[in-house]
Amino acid sequence: MTIRNDATRQRIPVTEARPLRGVVARQGQVLLDTDVNEAERTLIDRVETADASMLGPPDRLLYPAGTTGFNATGTPANCTIGPGTGYLKGWQLVNPSAVTLANQPNPWNGSAPPAPALVVLKALVRHIDPAEDSALADVALGDAQASGRALNDWQAFLFPVPSGTTCAQVTGLADYQLLVGPSTGTLAFQLSAPAASSDPCSLTPAGGHSRFENLLYRIEVHGGTVDPNRPTADGPRFKLAGLKLKLSRRNASLMAQVTQVNGNEITVSPPALDPRAWFSQGAYAEIVGPGDDIDPTKALAKERLLKIALATDEVITLTGDVAGTGLQAGIQAGGKWFLRLWDAWPDGSGVATVPGGGGTIDLGDGIAIKVAGGASAIFRRGDYWTAAVRADGSIAWPGIATPNPTQQAPHGPEIRYAPLAILGAAGIEDCRIPFATLSDRALLYRGGDGQEAFAPEASAPTPIALPLKLRVAVMRGATPVPGAQIAWRTSGGGAGSWINGTDISGGPVVTATNPDGLAEVTWSINAQQQAVAHRVEAVLLDNGQAANTPPIVFGAQFQTAARTSFRPGDCETLSDVTDVQAALDALCEALDEREPDTIRLKQITLASDAGKETELIDRDLILNALEVDSTAFTSEIRFDLNVPSKLGLGVEPDDPVAEISLDLPYPTTDPERSWWLRMINPPAAGAQVQQMGNFGYQTTRLDGTIAVDDNTLIWTPSNFARRFLNTAIFHRFGSEVRDPDLKPFWTGPELKRVLCRIRLRSALIFVDDPKTKKRIWLNAEHLGTREKVTGRELMLGERDPQRAADLDMFLYLRVAEPGIVFYFPRGSSTANRSNLGTVEDGMKAALAHWQAQPTGVKLTSNTDETATKPQLLTLSQQRADKIRTALTGKGVNAGAITIESNADTKQPFQATPDADDSLNRRVAVTFEGNFKP
Repeated sequence: MTIRNDATRQRIPVTEARPLRGVVARQGQVLLDTDVNEAERTLIDRVETADASMLGPPDRLLYPAGTTGFNATGTPANCTIGPGTGYLKGWQLVNPSAVTLANQPNPWNGSAPPAPALVVLKALVRHIDPAEDSALADVALGDAQASGRALNDWQAFLFPVPSGTTCAQVTGLADYQLLVGPSTGTLAFQLSAPAASSDPCSLTPAGGHSRFENLLYRIEVHGGTVDPNRPTADGPRFKLAGLKLKLSRRNASLMAQVTQVNGNEITVSPPALDPRAWFSQGAYAEIVGPGDDIDPTKALAKERLLKIALATDEVITLTGDVAGTGLQAGIQAGGKWFLRLWDAWPDGSGVATVPGGGGTIDLGDGIAIKVAGGASAIFRRGDYWTAAVRADGSIAWPGIATPNPTQQAPHGPEIRYAPLAILGAAGIEDCRIPFATLSDRALLYRGGDGQEAFAPEASAPTPIALPLKLRVAVMRGATPVPGAQIAWRTSGGGAGSWINGTDISGGPVVTATNPDGLAEVTWSINAQQQAVAHRVEAVLLDNGQAANTPPIVFGAQFQTAARTSFRPGDCETLSDVTDVQAALDALCEALDEREPDTIRLKQITLASDAGKETELIDRDLILNALEVDSTAFTSEIRFDLNVPSKLGLGVEPDDPVAEISLDLPYPTTDPERSWWLRMINPPAAGAQVQQMGNFGYQTTRLDGTIAVDDNTLIWTPSNFARRFLNTAIFHRFGSEVRDPDLKPFWTGPELKRVLCRIRLRSALIFVDDPKTKKRIWLNAEHLGTREKVTGRELMLGERDPQRAADLDMFLYLRVAEPGIVFYFPRGSSTANRSNLGTVEDGMKAALAHWQAQPTGVKLTSNTDETATKPQLLTLSQQRADKIRTALTGKGVNAGAITIESNADTKQPFQATPDADDSLNRRVAVTFEGNFKP
């Protein structure tokens, strides 16, 4: 709809691909109206190409610095566009006065999205018909309509963007790219194949255009199936399938202004000048409203292409719903509305619909079109293609003589977009780009920035003059500007400064440039403010106000040790130091040999349920890497500290004060091994299963509680953690394969020991000294050595001199070998025992874990840790008989069963008839013989 006054062409296509310089009239030859159009277009293209090259990016609006052209202000619900000029890819766009979105030259009445909202500028070239502006109809020629005019038209509208979006990010947003992306569908004119003659006496038609007129065909997108994946802020995008097209054989150039509406009868002006080129019965008239060119949303809301029932020189009668188009209301509101003539398609319809996937549509008269682009192709309402069709049967279209003429993108309208501003909830970001004119004065830096001064002692504000003067220049291109006014003022709340001896904290000092365009001043900074950065700025003035050129900022500072960088080199003491002041402080601290007050370790004791204790500190050594039994700390671990009890060492029970963890082999269970074996051996025909073994370790922190007893921290395992350690003879920390189907495929070295890590967190272990009012932390980071016990001991007397450090040591827990004992916890009643149950139940459970049978079984009792003499294992005769029966039932020779009262004294078993089964002892069961689990 943007070209409606030119019944000929804008350009004559030539074979030269490069831009032409101009149109040259030939003496005595015909001068076409297309020549005039092309001469103007060539000049415009040259100017706009130069402007676009000089003014920057093609997708942003450029405006003269200091002006308000297209400056968007306000909120999404109340946005104003400022007056002035802007440039978009070389196009000059003009806004004569401040407008809102609703009263701009092409009003936008869409719904305002919530902040942030992007204000988008849409521009296109629109042709003004003489029917739109009566001044183009010359009175001297009897109101004959002459040429039309071209206008860079525009509209601003709102577009939602994600929160936090900046102007620099807008053009990269996926939705914005879909909004501004060009139409991608294509069209080609082609010749229809001639029909074969059925009369043997007649020549077969040659084909091609069959009319006897020179015409300019126009195909224009009218509507279609909306693509739901595209933004619709400035109108929908249509898919190829279902696309609706309009047809005109005269470039849709006939348009008349509506002056009166009476039902379906529409009076137009000017009246018909040529009855052969006028509205006629059977053709179609399109009702055109203001702004339809740039904003098609209203035209798409109600069908406006109506069939003509009757036409006179001034009155056009239409079929269909004229009242619903808004024409009557628009005329009454004082708006200019028009009728535009379109031809009917060969089937008499006003629009032709493109079949799914595209295809060929017959135009009649030996011409057809083919629309293509695929399922992803998009079209806009108003996209058009034109082709000059001549009376000699030719069509001016690339490749028209071939079976597949060239598919072309829409010839127009050319549309450009640019972001104007982001209206956010907290403010506005201007997306326009300012540019300076060639005659603007420029403020240039000439020296004085980044100076330093020695820092003297000062008890009052004292100016210290910097050695170099501050210098700026004012230039117009390469020409100096003398007499320009420069204001020197503080910058960004900088410290106190003096310019030429005058304190500028109360206001700027103004100087003028010399004949060489230079201005220079002496800058003094405040000696009392040595730790801050001092800044001043030079501002170019224009009639006493800051000019539209950025200021030049100067910085200075005092020389201090803290501002001087330091490279430590190979010095370990200063390895983390980066400035001289910190280096001096570190050296002073290193010279001070006093060790800070800290809490220190005295002893670490492992206690088992069997009453055995293992000391981990032997004289001055911490026995790091010691190998102990897996039941070594089933009772507790004690950490003795050198803290006087009166200082009140305290910890939170739920804090990770002491962390006792085991590195268990991974995978740990047969289901895990089975899963990994399947993963490592993907199913494949004929594939051989590869053997696998444990390939890692999984750290498990043991469950336990921490308590304080005077100056001792006590870690106690939970009941389940204790049971876990006591039953290592069965589960062997998950290292063995129990599934017989899995054993042939899972191999690896037999697990001999498990890594146990012991960590005390110093940050959670401290006391507050009431004398010094200082907090004292545990310092348990000790240096290592190689002695004869473990070879990885820690030296108790050698600690890093720091206020706090964790204890980080490790042990090895021996994995129970065949024949190792297990224990039944003591208790006064059955309810207090572990779920191992009675001795008989325990024996059955134990035997179930072994594939081969032991050659001997021994039951012994250990000394109760609270008793003063060895305690006897007391079992009823009935219970002893049941145990023997259970063992012999598993294949153990009755003569190989031994029941003793104590492992040390070897006292014989005493079966008492009245003995209870309370097992107020720890009972150990030992398997003997050459067998493996």
